[in-house]
Amino acid sequence: MLKTIYLLFNEGYSPSQQNKVIRYDLCLEAIRLAEILVYNTHIQLKSDVYALLALMYLNAARFEARSDTGTIIEMHKQDRKKWNTSLINTGIQYLNQTTKEDTISIYLILATISAHHCIAPNFEATNWREILSLYDSLLELENTPLVRLNRSIPLAKVKGNTTAINELLQLERNSDISNHHLFHATLAEFYIQENKNKNAIKHLQQAIIACNNPRDLQQLEKK
Repeated sequence: MLKTIYLLFNEGYSPSQQNKVIRYDLCLEAIRLAEILVYNTHIQLKSDVYALLALMYLNAARFEARSDTGTIIEMHKQDRKKWNTSLINTGIQYLNQTTKEDTISIYLILATISAHHCIAPNFEATNWREILSLYDSLLELENTPLVRLNRSIPLAKVKGNTTAINELLQLERNSDISNHHLFHATLAEFYIQENKNKNAIKHLQQAIIACNNPRDLQQLEKK
């Protein structure tokens, strides 16, 4: 049930089939369903529900700053004054509730990662080292190419772009991640930061070919 709710929220957070930045209806429905579970007296162990609610509220807190006229605004460019403090506080409260049970879950780790982003005063001050450590813990529960792709961001912040590039190239050799446009887009960003524009252009072109979402395609073509 929780996985279904999580997938519903994710579909609202990053719609795959529609040319929209956020589908608020799906996100709100996912939160509503999770809150029904958390207040259900027949459910005794609720740590995972609290963690999922924390994750959804913390992500939802950044909705307003995440989009502008139908395009996605990357986190380092977002106006943090638009982040919803009330939703962040609610997310942190749910996150604190998870300590009542001695359990570690994917939702708890993801919520903690999101909390680190939300409490950082600015992008540069984000605790990337702790986020990298959390992703290392996440790999013990869910060692997938997509998790390793997401991990490359804090890895680059902590150990440098070259280390992140090498890990992504190794990931490409050992999985089918190269079929995902976000793989090429992420790799291109690292190359841009290293002033390796030829490699960046190559991977941006590959990202455009692999992308089937009009919203993401527009952003890739603009870059």
